[in-house]
Amino acid sequence: PDIAKVFAYIFVISFLYHGVHKWYGIYLSQVYGFDKLTISILIILTVVGGMFGQLFGGVLTDKKGRLVACTTGIVGLSLTVCLLFGHYTKFVLGIILLLISVFWTVGHNGISTVLTDFAHEDRPIIASLNSSVRFISGGLGFYVSSFFVEKSFSVTFLCIGLVLLVLSGFVKRIIPKYK
Repeated sequence: PDIAKVFAYIFVISFLYHGVHKWYGIYLSQVYGFDKLTISILIILTVVGGMFGQLFGGVLTDKKGRLVACTTGIVGLSLTVCLLFGHYTKFVLGIILLLISVFWTVGHNGISTVLTDFAHEDRPIIASLNSSVRFISGGLGFYVSSFFVEKSFSVTFLCIGLVLLVLSGFVKRIIPKYK
């Protein structure tokens, strides 16, 4: 039962995150009117944010535990995604996009360590299942969000952020109490 809850959580988080993340290029072009170079720089900034998030997430998970890392990740992700409802300068928008990536990877780090607690002989299957779940849910999140971003990027991102915030209330029930 624990592994099913963990994978359901991974599915939903990936679904929602990719419903935002995969739209960055079009969002930055249509909403902000940025050129290709500016869009590329902002997307590279998200990669940098992801690197820092992995480092910070690893330290946070080791020092404070998975529950803190997962909660910090999802609450931070939800709040920063909600910020995309507004309109900002390039600098502020860059910080928001960077923070979205930081919080995504902090939470990812926390939940990924949970998968190492299951039986050693099952880890290759669990790792494959993790990748498959993320791939399928990410693709579905992108597809489903397409119907909403067509109407409004801002409202779609705000709604996704709010759903993530509600989901953060369930983290304690989802993360097994191993550590």
